[in-house]
Amino acid sequence: MYVAGPYCSRLMADMGAEVIKVEPPGGEIMRTAPPIKGSQSAYFGHLNCGKKSLALDLKDTLSIETVLRLLPSVDIILENYRPGVMARLGLDHESLIPVKPDLIYCSISGYGQRGPDAEKPAFATIINAASGFDMMNMDYDPSLNRPLRHRSNAPDFIGGVHACAAINAALFARGRTGRGQKIDVAMIDAVHNMMAHEYQAAQVKDAEQAPIFAPIETMDGFIMVAPVSQANFEALAQALGRQDWTSDVRFADPVDRYANWDALLNEAQAETRRFSAE
Repeated sequence: MYVAGPYCSRLMADMGAEVIKVEPPGGEIMRTAPPIKGSQSAYFGHLNCGKKSLALDLKDTLSIETVLRLLPSVDIILENYRPGVMARLGLDHESLIPVKPDLIYCSISGYGQRGPDAEKPAFATIINAASGFDMMNMDYDPSLNRPLRHRSNAPDFIGGVHACAAINAALFARGRTGRGQKIDVAMIDAVHNMMAHEYQAAQVKDAEQAPIFAPIETMDGFIMVAPVSQANFEALAQALGRQDWTSDVRFADPVDRYANWDALLNEAQAETRRFSAE
């Protein structure tokens, strides 16, 4: 339900898998999520197109029996409940292995299946905060005195991609060994992997600041420039008629250019304000 698990299985459906989405009677809550197109949630459709749907009340014994009857023909179980929920339903990995010994069982949660934070509820917005992602973005903009408002679901989508990769690796391994696997994906781990520079810089005393990219203003909008390589930098200088930058001691050498990165972007913006964004 929601995003992380459905996005993972959406990717699997895109690759040709038969996906049966088990929902509560009446459908999961995302079926009412905006934007609504006609009478249907377009957001739900984006996450779940290409799947089959099966409505079951998993607190009902007959519904559990239905799942168990389907299990022998199923390769993968994917769930993104809070840890402990599937065990209470009798649908955890340990309960299903006797029925399907080569099952690939994937769980996506905020903090993983074990550990001090395992049972904490986790939405993408919570993981953005707990991982440091929100504070990181505030640190990059000195004009901010509080983290930005946003609705980034990056932890859900990145967690779903990690799960999809792990499932495919497990399928490949099962083809060689005949054995299934239990996969534990923690969204906070996925986000920390995404924050590779920040995660490593936090462990290095007086770490050098990497270039910070920012929109620069034009006559009628904004554009992004990324003069990171020497060729990028020289092309930008030529495009703006500022070939003098290539001999400017602040910018000519990559090390000096990074040390004077804000000055370069400010001077570039003084030029781009003469042009339309187009």
